[in-house]
Amino acid sequence: MFKRFLVFALMVVSLVPVMAQDDVPQKAVDAAIQAGADALGSAAGSFTYEILGLTSDSALNCGLVQGEKLPFEVTAIRVTLIYPDNTRYIVHASMSGQLTVLCDQAFGDAMTTQFDDTAVCKVKPVSSLPAYKAPNISMDGVFTANGGEEYRAYGISSDNGWYQIGNEDSVGWVEATNTTLSGNCDHLPVMAVTNPSAESVCFVTPQGGFTNVRARPTTDSDRVDRVYENQLLQVTALNSDGTWFYIQPAGWVSNTVVFTMGDCVNVPSNDSALGAGFAEQTASTIDTDTATIMSQFPCPADFAGYMQPRISIGTATAQVEAGGIPNTIRAFPSVDDTIAPRLGTIQPSRTIDRVIAGPACNQGFVWWLVDVDSVVGWTAESNASSNDYYLQPVSSTGATATVSTDALQVGDNAVTAIAFSSDGSRIFTAGTQQGFGDAKVGFVTIWDANGTQLARIEEPTGVVAMDYAKNADLLAVAAGDGSVTLYNPESFEAVVSLPQLFDSNLPAPKMVVSPDAAFVVILSCATSECSESILRTFTFVDGSQVAFESIPDLAMDALAISPDGQQVAAGGGTAIWFFGNAPDLIKTQSGDSGVTDVSSMTFNADGSQAFVTGCAEHAAGTACTQGKISLVQSSSASVIGIVDSHSGVAKDIVLSPDGTRFITTTDVASEVIERSATTGQETNTITVDSSISSIAYTADGKRLAVGTANGQVLFFGLD
Repeated sequence: MFKRFLVFALMVVSLVPVMAQDDVPQKAVDAAIQAGADALGSAAGSFTYEILGLTSDSALNCGLVQGEKLPFEVTAIRVTLIYPDNTRYIVHASMSGQLTVLCDQAFGDAMTTQFDDTAVCKVKPVSSLPAYKAPNISMDGVFTANGGEEYRAYGISSDNGWYQIGNEDSVGWVEATNTTLSGNCDHLPVMAVTNPSAESVCFVTPQGGFTNVRARPTTDSDRVDRVYENQLLQVTALNSDGTWFYIQPAGWVSNTVVFTMGDCVNVPSNDSALGAGFAEQTASTIDTDTATIMSQFPCPADFAGYMQPRISIGTATAQVEAGGIPNTIRAFPSVDDTIAPRLGTIQPSRTIDRVIAGPACNQGFVWWLVDVDSVVGWTAESNASSNDYYLQPVSSTGATATVSTDALQVGDNAVTAIAFSSDGSRIFTAGTQQGFGDAKVGFVTIWDANGTQLARIEEPTGVVAMDYAKNADLLAVAAGDGSVTLYNPESFEAVVSLPQLFDSNLPAPKMVVSPDAAFVVILSCATSECSESILRTFTFVDGSQVAFESIPDLAMDALAISPDGQQVAAGGGTAIWFFGNAPDLIKTQSGDSGVTDVSSMTFNADGSQAFVTGCAEHAAGTACTQGKISLVQSSSASVIGIVDSHSGVAKDIVLSPDGTRFITTTDVASEVIERSATTGQETNTITVDSSISSIAYTADGKRLAVGTANGQVLFFGLD
């Protein structure tokens, strides 16, 4: 019936934490990465994605292959896999990750042979059976599955008692008894979570591509999991006002984001239930004892008497703490050898292959079901009595970049700015040196790629800011006298100089130039107290002012221009403003940036989003102890997601040349942290001995340049 149909098992390759937790289709991305790795032999280092919308075609909107009609709709995602050598491959995936399609000629034979009918699981009723709307005989029938006829299987219930099958037009559930199987049925995804002991038969299913599952019946509660389109989940409890459904053992879903079926009126109330999330398993690996253990040793609300978990379910999401003792794997979540035999050990620093389920709480320990070298058992994450963590999240450490042997000695004082020419043949560094008497003289040094000094541009009134127009290959320098000059990096001569663009008696402004060097944007204070700001653009053709925008009652501390030069963003305090049609600066949106003490900004590669650095909310007059980075939608000025970074104000954000990563630093610690621009996951951490005064990527994005307070530029290779 369903010839040449593609199906992949539900796979998990965790890439947490994600920056935009409510937007990144993590299941689809994980499945696409795994599909690419299976076809190419190695996994991508980063990715971008695009949501294509609903489809009932098994090809998932890939025009390079021919699919077949699905009896339901799925949300198709196009994922572009980016490998370390910057080669790219396209994979399409459904929102839940259950279907993937290689959609790139570069996959070769793997793309043309992926629709293999032997990979399809088929169910054959011995005699005619009713296919129900949900896996329970009290539900309405959808169609009749004829005896002796084969039907494509799409999923299985969590108790292994039901198969989800489809005919040409619809899907339904048949009891596993009185059926036979053929094809590859080892990895059917769990498409329904059932609870035979539930007091009433009520199922819910997401209204959209996915629905968040919360620990408590409130949107302010922690998200512990997600459920996806076409999944059915049996409800075991309601909150007291009937607005949230509890799905044991996962957690709570709001009635505003799910459809209901069955008797959902007579479900008992239980406001105290605590959600912990599902185990990421396929039917072939489900252990019926796991659910029993989870219900036998639930973790109390707020983990009272236990330590808050730091790890999460997924592949390679946790490791044993370095420098500690080996972790024991047990058959049961207990330290009593008589009831919990030891199955093996996990050595310090070892990354756990897979965290399958958890947490369970017993004897003051927080336990997780794990898989290490095919040994599956329970291991402890923490012990409340000794206040010890034994496991740590892999994502918290990141990879550590290694310093190269080369460095530039720029001067004796801080390197205040670093830039690179588009082809990497020129390096530009800004700093100050001692002038006549007590005066300070600013300068920009131009170096070749080998670190040989080629030229030196001195600015007696100081260098206020420096930027590089990458499309025009011109260097822009703002001096303390209010002028901005464009320099040719080859001849070292001034191309054009615009005088008095800002008041030199007021606090130093922010400056960016358009990529084509057509105009310059100046963000400056309107008064000495900087109680309001002024945003202006000037053309380099004749120095005329093109636009003037007053931003009242706010000191703006950050300025950015999009890679295409069409948008400008300014930020300060907690606010962010967007302007389009540059250089005319037509205000498009303004809003809350999601952070306090906005310190720096940059646009993503296509200008659709802006990264904003600053601090978490803190009391007036107190130091910032938690840096934050928010991702803001340019078109709406709405915050998409936030990630913690640094132990002080996060600042000096710089996007990598290929737009896949970004770096930030902080005044509190001499560190640079690199993160994925799509997930927010930490990828590299650099710590130096001197205070950091500036940061930049090299032109090829393979190294970081770090300016220090003692006048050096250090180069760090990236893993």
